[in-house]
Order: sequence, then structure tokens, then C-alpha cells
Amino acid sequence: MVVVEARSFDPAIRTIFAHLPIAPLWRAARRAIAEVAGRSVDAIDASLAARSADERTAWLAALAGGSARLLAAGWVLTSLAGGRALDLTTAPLALDRLVPAVAALADPVAILIVPMVPTTVVSLAHATGVAAELCELLRPHAVALVASRPQLDELCAVAGDRAAIALARQGMIEVDVSADRSVVVPPRSRSHAERVLHAALDRDRQTRGRFALSPSLRIPFNGRDARVDLYDAELALAVEIDGWQHVRDPERYQRDREKDLVLQREGILVLRVLEEDVWQRLDHVVDRVARAVSDRRRSRGAGLHQPR
Repeated sequence: MVVVEARSFDPAIRTIFAHLPIAPLWRAARRAIAEVAGRSVDAIDASLAARSADERTAWLAALAGGSARLLAAGWVLTSLAGGRALDLTTAPLALDRLVPAVAALADPVAILIVPMVPTTVVSLAHATGVAAELCELLRPHAVALVASRPQLDELCAVAGDRAAIALARQGMIEVDVSADRSVVVPPRSRSHAERVLHAALDRDRQTRGRFALSPSLRIPFNGRDARVDLYDAELALAVEIDGWQHVRDPERYQRDREKDLVLQREGILVLRVLEEDVWQRLDHVVDRVARAVSDRRRSRGAGLHQPR
């Protein structure tokens, strides 16, 4: 695990590169170059040893042919030659391309983002933005941000990148540090946004007591029972809360549409709301759900009384 005290993106990246596991990264870079050259790893080692530094750089760039992954592999080999550290000043790619290319070579790593001390709204805002950017660039590697819920609530109320804050909230896992310093992580942490909306619906007279929180519907989907964020069993009405990644990630977007189709075939109406609206326009979201409940009652009642 690499621990990064994050003030801004570039220093965080330099910290990560300084602590990447060098040996597996070196091996992965050699394999990538060997594959494209159609030669053994030992032959690649011999070819590198036989060339000067400038000749190695030119030869590896020619082999890469513009591929970001191969350019990164060549840069790793030339930077680490002779036991040196990774040298960002010689990188052949901008950081936004270099980071995912090197991440594709590295063994799985975990990045822990820690706000600057003392933790203030400003320092947490910087750390949250860095964490969100790294989540995008380092997939599928794990990125975590250390923050408490009250700190995130305060940040959401006063400042910051809303998309980054929504990502932090949606991915929150609560931990309990006991007296013996052991850490227990619940097997499934419900989204804070789901709990907030559920509580708001229970306060509204039109929706009070109607919705179950995160139930399993016993409808097969992707090899397991489908689960929705909120569900009214009487009216077969599901409410799903979509974070920003539901729209930006094509695979996630397609999976959501497939899930909607599966539920609709079972007679379930799916209402999707934006997580950002839960934080910023909660009353509006509750009104939408209440209208859906009312419309669903009318349509199902009409269906019951239609002549056969």
C-alpha cells in the first residue's frame, strides 16, 4: 500500500511513482517489450545491454510504435537501468497518459490518500479531488481516502468538486477502531445517500413506511439475486440512486440498463434519481418518488378493474 498525503495531483503522482514495487514493474515491462519484439526476455536484456542510453531510448520508442503502454514499458526499462529510480523528468507521456499506462504494467497496488494535516475543509477538498482523479486513472487498482462522515458532510455543505464528493460518499466504508486497535470492516456498507433518502421518504406522509432499504428481490441478475436501493413491494416500485460513475462508465451504464429490463419484465417499475440531487435537492427527489407512488397506485388500480 502506498500512503499519499495529498495536496494536489502532481505531488501525489510523484509519491506513488517513488513507492511503486520496482521488481514486478521491471519484469512486466521486459515481458511487454519482448512480446512486441517477438523475442525472449533474455534477448531483450542483451539488446538493451549492447546499446548506449540514447540508442536504448530510440530503439524502445521505435518498438512502441505510439502505444502508451509500450512507451511506458520502455521508459520503465530505461529509467531503472543500473538500479536507478523512475525518472519522471524523462517520461515520454504526459502524466494523465503515463499513470494509467504504468498502472497497466504494475501488479495490483492500493493507494491510501490522506488529507494534509491539520485536516480542514480546504485540505479535504484537495484530497477528495486527487482521490477522484486517481480512481479514474488507476483503474482497476484500489484508491481509498481517509475521511470521516462529518468531515465529508461539512465539505459538501460549503465547497468542493461535487462529483468528487459524491464519489467519496458513495464509496464510503465505515470502520470501527476498537480498543485493541483492530479494524472491523462491515461486509456490506450501504450507501449514505440511500439511508438519507430512505429516512426522508419515511418522514413524508405519502411515502412513509412504504420502502425497504436495499432489499434482495430474488430475481436472478448477473449470477445472483438482483438488489435495488429502495423498494416498495406493494406497488412493485424500485428506486435506484445513480452516482456520476453510473453515467461516465460505459460498462456500468449498460449493466444498469440490462438490470432495468430484467426488473421491468417482472412487472417492476424502476425510478432512477441522481445522487447529486439527493444531496442538493432532497425535497425534489422525495416529490418525484411520491408522484411515482401515486401514479403507480392509479395505474395498478385501473388494471384491477379493467373488464376481461
